[in-house]
Amino acid sequence: MAGKFYPKTSKVQTIRVPSYCKPAEIESCNQAYLKNGPIWCALRVKFTNPTLCPTGEVYSGQCAGGKNIGKCTKAKVDGDLQEIWMYESLYKGKAAEPQPSGFFMKFSNSGWTPIFGEKGTDTPKKWQASDTVLGGRAQMVGVTLDVKKQADFLQFHMCAGGLQAAPAVLAPPLIFNELAGKTVVTKQL
Repeated sequence: MAGKFYPKTSKVQTIRVPSYCKPAEIESCNQAYLKNGPIWCALRVKFTNPTLCPTGEVYSGQCAGGKNIGKCTKAKVDGDLQEIWMYESLYKGKAAEPQPSGFFMKFSNSGWTPIFGEKGTDTPKKWQASDTVLGGRAQMVGVTLDVKKQADFLQFHMCAGGLQAAPAVLAPPLIFNELAGKTVVTKQL
């Protein structure tokens, strides 16, 4: 997690996607208002199977609805998530008040992304699948963030294991009734 939860100023929101949603492109932005330091504020993820997994977007309160967005970075991604390096900046320079400022991600096929945001204090918090996940394979399946005003924190959720295949799309089941010895379709769910 980058940043810190503050009970008085943080409002928590968690967004999750099914484990078969394979990220294809990530776009992340910092807010335009930099008086308090570089602060992360928006994330958009496009998936390889948009019919089952529509584009996901999350915003801090400061950037809700696409307002106050500053510098954005976009990258194509492919494969299992192997590493995340998260960076923080300090709210108005206060060491006791870290806030998310940016991150790098490393995927098994596409490698390292460019930095999303800024390095802030230039001391990354590092996560590696090989250190925490049996088999060293993981996938991003969600994010928890602060959605009240400026982002106080940002945290990614991963599931263990490689990417799963999307479930087959089947026709809805039919409901049958027996009437006078004949099978009749009553309705389709």
